[in-house]
Order: sequence, then C-alpha cells, then structure tokens
Amino acid sequence: MFLDAVATHLATENVVDGGTGWPLFESFVPSTPDKVVVLTPTGGLEPDNQGDSQLVGVVTFQSFTRGGKLKEEENAYTDAMNKAIEIFTNTNKAQIAGFTHLFALQSRPIFIGYDENRRPQFTMNFSGRYNL
Repeated sequence: MFLDAVATHLATENVVDGGTGWPLFESFVPSTPDKVVVLTPTGGLEPDNQGDSQLVGVVTFQSFTRGGKLKEEENAYTDAMNKAIEIFTNTNKAQIAGFTHLFALQSRPIFIGYDENRRPQFTMNFSGRYNL
C-alpha cells in the first residue's frame, strides 16, 4: 500500500522510528506513547490523464504529529512543530517508489490544538500521483 512506501521513506530518512523517539503508526492514533506520528489515508481523487494518454491515479493522506505533555516537557510544542516540519520537508516533492509526484497540500503543518492530556497536535495533508 502507498502508506507503507511513505512510512519506509520517513524511517530511512531517520524522521521516525528507530532512535528518533517518534514511533510511526498507520491509520491509528494510540493513547500512548505521547510523541507519535500517524499516517492516515484520506481517499483520493478520480484518475486524471493530465492532457496526455497516460492515466494517473491520485491518492491523498494526512500526517498527524502529537508531541509530549506540556507540563512534563518544556519544549513540547516546539518539538512537535519541528517534527511536523521535518515530515513536511522529507515528504513534499520526495522521490518515493511508486509515485510520480508527491506533494503537500498546504505550505506548512497546521496546529490543531492540544488534546485532553495537553499534548500539542499538528496535521498536514499530502497528495500523491502514480501511473495506472
């Protein structure tokens, strides 16, 4: 699935998993740990031929970044924002197997507030094109 390719790319670039302290989940936001990155498919668009004979499929997905608790981590907001920006810079226009184009649908991650445990949350939407 296309999310696996994006997840592998982010792990290879040392953005998530491993020793980063930011585990990656797909389509599920766990209650713990505090710091997480989640990729979720959001559907897609109808295929497009872009004016030529090659039919192109379009998928969309969202990245969600949640930081540590404000009362326990002094830089929780900044850390989460920086991680969301790192996801943006390592995904927007990235060369990922299977995609012909991959790009962000916003110019920067969006802060969506704090959850009930005072953990900062950011989100970003992406679109990917691939040959059918």
